[in-house]
Amino acid sequence: MRICLNAVALGIVVGFCTAGQVNAQPGSSAANPFQESSAGRAMQRITFGNIDCAAPTPGVVTDCASDAFTTSKLFENGTYKDTRLQYDGPPNQADVSNSLLLLFLTQTQTFPSPSTASGFTFTLRGKTVPTLESELFGPLFGERALTNGLNQLSFTFNIHTLRWSSLDAADIRVGESGLLWGDTNYDGDGGGYVGICRMDINTTIGLAALNYGVLDNLDLSAAFPIVHTSVEGSNEYLDFKYVNGRFEPAADGSLLHFPAEGRYYVKGSSTGLGDVVVGAKYALLKQASAGAAVTVRSSLPTGSLEDMTGTGEFQTSLGFIGSFEREGFSPHVNMGYLFAAGEVSDEFNYTLGASYRAVPNRVTVSGEFIGRRVFDVDGFTTGPQLGTLQSPKTGEFYPVHEFVAGENGLNLFLVALGGKVRLTGQWLASVYAVLPTGSSGLQVRRPTFNFGINYAR
Repeated sequence: MRICLNAVALGIVVGFCTAGQVNAQPGSSAANPFQESSAGRAMQRITFGNIDCAAPTPGVVTDCASDAFTTSKLFENGTYKDTRLQYDGPPNQADVSNSLLLLFLTQTQTFPSPSTASGFTFTLRGKTVPTLESELFGPLFGERALTNGLNQLSFTFNIHTLRWSSLDAADIRVGESGLLWGDTNYDGDGGGYVGICRMDINTTIGLAALNYGVLDNLDLSAAFPIVHTSVEGSNEYLDFKYVNGRFEPAADGSLLHFPAEGRYYVKGSSTGLGDVVVGAKYALLKQASAGAAVTVRSSLPTGSLEDMTGTGEFQTSLGFIGSFEREGFSPHVNMGYLFAAGEVSDEFNYTLGASYRAVPNRVTVSGEFIGRRVFDVDGFTTGPQLGTLQSPKTGEFYPVHEFVAGENGLNLFLVALGGKVRLTGQWLASVYAVLPTGSSGLQVRRPTFNFGINYAR
């Protein structure tokens, strides 16, 4: 009897130890997510990209034997990147998984930056000593046509934190309903998958910029962003086969053609230099009462799209600025076109706004409407619902739709409200809130606050 009791006790202890090891497996729970080496790799995990796998070959399923998906023993088939290429599927659309990843990577790294132009502008106009041209301290995101002035140097530092909250009206953050995604025919034979991912994506950007007046009406500028991005989230997916208008049962009678593996949790973060921007502004007409200017700016590939610290691509934008000032009130309009390369899309952007001298020589308040038309954005659309599947691991229900990947244009809008305060001498402090409007594309939480300082000499 004692031997039997000892054996039972030993079995219980071993059982508890084994259960503890399973529960402690990284990636098995929200409390113990798998730690990735960067924010971008965590993002790939959430979209089930094939990290550390062999290059895909048509007709050959990617081998990921050494990848954490496999070695963790939590996931045996956690790869959906290039599935149509691997399975010789229909080539008429891109993989949803690939499009989902690019959509998040590119949109988180192309959010508009606050203005780095000087709050103080000077002019010579035939004089030997520069004189202050306007008592207004300038816009928030847009710019006025005024330039620094000959030999005038300004420094600006802004910091803003972006907490991404939704994609096309779907609440994507941890604890919310999540983003429904998938592919209903990746192999041309009815093979499909459906998933729900949830993720907290947070980006903090510290932007330092210098502007120098090489001529009375020509400024040269350089901006240096330091970007910190963190990603923490999870995903669960279900594999199925949908043929002739119905889910085709597997050999065991289940509607799932691969064993369900539950929800996988992951996190990662990255910090680094973003895309350095150099540019020039030339004032065609330089007066506070009415001004016009043209701009050219280029982004250098100093950031990393893979790490989510920038796009890592060359981009060039051309713009026009118009502004005028009367009795302490100054409307302004900015229009520009961004020529992108690689994974980032071209866009037409514009800013309509106005500044007002609330307290003479002390406080300027501003309001702006910022619009972006982004062309040919990787993404996917959700078509008619085909049915519903339930996860045997988590009990969560998954509506299955026809998911179609492709490129679409996006209209993105922001409203910015705030002001600038003269602290002392030629030191300014700025604070303003950004209020995204609409539901298209990837959106940040409302409001998002920005802080900055500006100095000119």
